[in-house]
Amino acid sequence: MSDWIHRIASLCVALGYIVAALIFGDAKAAWLSVAVPILALACIWFPDEMGAYKMRWHWPPIDMVTPGSIVRIGGWALLLLPAAIFLLSRV
Repeated sequence: MSDWIHRIASLCVALGYIVAALIFGDAKAAWLSVAVPILALACIWFPDEMGAYKMRWHWPPIDMVTPGSIVRIGGWALLLLPAAIFLLSRV
């Protein structure tokens, strides 16, 4: 898929979280629905850059490059996790 398809689809999911928080919650819930998916959106929108990030201060140091496709899959998993938890809690 094209990068733009991933970006538009992930933005729609994130906006859906904000709309759901405004309808079913309050302003604090809406603010949290904006703040929480930022890392997931960064992983989806910029997978190669996020995969190239190295954490040398971490023990053990992470100094290998992660492929962008793996970072994007992880971003989608992180972004869709709240919806999956909500759906599974309804079953």
